[in-house]
Amino acid sequence: MNIGSFNIDDKIIIGAVSAIIGGVVTRLLTFFQSRIHILSYTVNHNRIGISTEDKDFGTVEVRWQSTQMNNLFVSKVTLRNETQCDFTKLKIKIYSGEETLMLNQQVSIADSTQMIPYTDSYRRMIEIPHGETATENQFDIYYHSREFEIEVLNRGKDVDFTFLTTVLGNAPGPSVWLDIIKEGIQSKYRPNELYVHGVPLRHATNTWIIISLILTVSIVFTFKSAAIIPVAFLIFGLYAQFVGAAVYKSLRTFVRIVINR
Repeated sequence: MNIGSFNIDDKIIIGAVSAIIGGVVTRLLTFFQSRIHILSYTVNHNRIGISTEDKDFGTVEVRWQSTQMNNLFVSKVTLRNETQCDFTKLKIKIYSGEETLMLNQQVSIADSTQMIPYTDSYRRMIEIPHGETATENQFDIYYHSREFEIEVLNRGKDVDFTFLTTVLGNAPGPSVWLDIIKEGIQSKYRPNELYVHGVPLRHATNTWIIISLILTVSIVFTFKSAAIIPVAFLIFGLYAQFVGAAVYKSLRTFVRIVINR
């Protein structure tokens, strides 16, 4: 039986396919909304001083609060929210190896006036009663860990935890890590990488590889002249990183709109 240009069987098939596609899309959206979120962090250590004894050229002493140190480093831990979600009440723990002592610190979020305080539990652990001195256990807690609470961490924002550190013994450098204490969120260490227009180079490169393959196939089947292919590749190479970063940003914005609609 025909209705217009379609018969009933065609409409049943189209309806079934549409239902399947709708179900798959719904499952994908549910997956993205309920998955565990991964917040990556990087760590940089820069040596700013080292104590040495040299009878010929003089002795160099590095001191912190009048105490001589073998060395001093500036250790910077950067937590990045590259997800499509905003988070509240994040509890962040920064901790070090036994050979690394974390001295004082500074915490900041770029373009934000938000203060990042200690958690209540951590503040109680290191609180020194009036008229008393810190215990050995409190010194150990302070030198090897910090716990902060971030009220709001919006998507696309970075948090910088900068510490003055020193290394005991013969260790080559400080060891500092980050952990997130909140359900549904995990931290993941990421080696330092280059960024292109605010996008990690690896994301921009991978995106551009896919784009270039699509464009290459299109050019091969569209133009009969082989001379245009090397010219096209030359143009692709000149704008690869810029276009890759721009397309990646656009896709990320689209996904953000779909997930949070």
